Formats: sequence, structure tokens, C-alpha cells
Amino acid sequence: PDARTRLHAIWTLDGLDGLEMTQVSAALKDSSPDMRVAGLRLSERWLASNAAIRTAVLSLMDDTNWFVRRQLA
Repeated sequence: PDARTRLHAIWTLDGLDGLEMTQVSAALKDSSPDMRVAGLRLSERWLASNAAIRTAVLSLMDDTNWFVRRQLA
């Protein structure tokens, strides 16, 4: 339930080359702005090839958190 734990876990999975697109999609919808920012950064590898990820990323344009909007830009 702790956002810091989720954040550490997603970056660890990325470092171990075990990250999956479903985990990134979940991060983009997370209640924590830090997780959404991480999701944006980690989604870049799938942006060119996956329309669902592009749609999820673009849905964050109106995010209430400035850091999320900045990362999206």
C-alpha cells in the first residue's frame, strides 16, 4: 500500500529487465503522482508501438499534479 514501495519495485523490475507493459499501465493510473511520473518515464519504450500506452500517457495531460504534467511535456 505504500507508494514508495511500489516506486522501488517498479524501478527494480526495470533494472532487472523484468518490467512488463501491464505494470507500466498500472503505474500510469496509480494514485501516487510519483508512480505516474515513473510510469511516464518507463512507458517511453512502448510509445511508438502500442496505441494503448499512448492513450494512457495522453490521458495524463489534465493531471492535477504539476510534476506529472511536466514529465509528460
